[in-house]
Amino acid sequence: MTKRLMGMLALLCLAGLRCAVQQPVVVETPKVIPKIPVGVDARTAQIADSIFSQVAVDYAMSNQAFDKFDEAQQIEDLADSLWRYGQRQLLTDQDSLAVLRQMSQAERYLERRPEAYQQIRKLIKKVGRLDPGVRIEVSKQLMMLAAEDFEGAIRSDRFYIPYRQQYCKFLQKVAERLSDRSYLDRAAEQMERVVFAIKGQHVLFANLAEIYFKLGDWNNAYNNYEAAKNALIRSAIFSIPNPQPYFSRLAEVPVDTNRVVAYLNWQAICKTKLYDAQPALALYRQAQRMTPDAELKQRFQERIDWILWDDGNIRASEIREKADSLRIMAKDYPAAKKIYLESLLPILWTKRTKDEINWRIALIDFVQLGNKAEGVQRLYYVVKYSAVDSLTGAPLDSNYVRYFNDYGKMCFNLGNEYYQKDKLIAYIYFQQAAMVNYNERGKAFLRLAQISEFDPRETIELCQKTIRYADALDESEKLILYKVMHNAYRKLGDFKNARFWFDKFSGF
Repeated sequence: MTKRLMGMLALLCLAGLRCAVQQPVVVETPKVIPKIPVGVDARTAQIADSIFSQVAVDYAMSNQAFDKFDEAQQIEDLADSLWRYGQRQLLTDQDSLAVLRQMSQAERYLERRPEAYQQIRKLIKKVGRLDPGVRIEVSKQLMMLAAEDFEGAIRSDRFYIPYRQQYCKFLQKVAERLSDRSYLDRAAEQMERVVFAIKGQHVLFANLAEIYFKLGDWNNAYNNYEAAKNALIRSAIFSIPNPQPYFSRLAEVPVDTNRVVAYLNWQAICKTKLYDAQPALALYRQAQRMTPDAELKQRFQERIDWILWDDGNIRASEIREKADSLRIMAKDYPAAKKIYLESLLPILWTKRTKDEINWRIALIDFVQLGNKAEGVQRLYYVVKYSAVDSLTGAPLDSNYVRYFNDYGKMCFNLGNEYYQKDKLIAYIYFQQAAMVNYNERGKAFLRLAQISEFDPRETIELCQKTIRYADALDESEKLILYKVMHNAYRKLGDFKNARFWFDKFSGF
């Protein structure tokens, strides 16, 4: 072998050695082939083994999850009990002993959270174990601890759905107690996983929808109520003892109407919250048609009327409801007027609703706030621009009768106020009242007749108009009418008619 050839062999050996040093040695782990049951294809067994290894939870982890879940429930029960005791200022001797036992048990749990435990210890030293504030604070800390255990159980066995369901209920309870929506967010996340794992159960979709509703997430709430409704309808056939006759007539399968109506109602509420009037109306009407309950039908009709108050302007209906509550329940008339005037009137769509709210404001001004000039002026424009019958002057819309009645009464009352101090202004107000077709029109004509006694012919004419509306007069006013007629005829020298009216009031 030549020297040149030997040199090349040496270089190749060095290069191979260098590569062997730089590259890691790959040791293949022999693949464990699962035991193949008799009569099963080997490939099927390998695929099943691959899937099972990803979803299976071993015995130890399952036991650990159960222990965590069990402890979470125990802590939850203890937190519930202390929370209930925390709502009471006074305890019986027996209750006090129970609280002391529970506090001792709680402290043992809370040792797992050193920082919180030290704060509780300081609070106890300051105010004592039986203080209501201590009970509440300990209950809060226990709730945090229970949440940790619920989450630990789920981490150990993430496929066991009942753990998530119970945790979800717990989170909703904590959210309500602490007024903390973050717990509702967590509850929604857990229930989403439950719904994903167990498809087709309408109750689970409804539970998820309820959480989103509490969160004010109206779109997600609506969609899940829709899913609940559809799941209920699809699964209806499985609740029938003898479903075979319906296999070819699935559309005729009997469904739990009460539940469907309930889901439709919640969907309608969600659409109302979204200010989506037409879908909300359609859902309410569908629910109204489906339910056999007369009371529910009426309730749905009230919601339909509420939405249609301003032709589907839901925001206006909401503001009106708030102002009405201040006016009727709280008797806060200035606040109600402010909302009617500044928040509601500017956003109304129809003349009908604008007139109604102007009437409301006019009444508040005239009756409650003493702003009589403002009140009568505002209602004057409502009456002036209302459509009326050309012959009688009565409003064509029956809803406007109350506006005409109240305007006429306002004018009449103002006429009475000015009667002793300014007959001219009083006459103007009585004249205005008499020109309005309202239910006490006869009183206005009678007042005009009294003021006109210097002109007996005018007086008699006004008295005759009063007689046309005499049903509005009480007994004392009728007596005044007879006396005024007697005096007018006597001034004219018509003693026959004067005698007639004299006999009328004398006979009283």
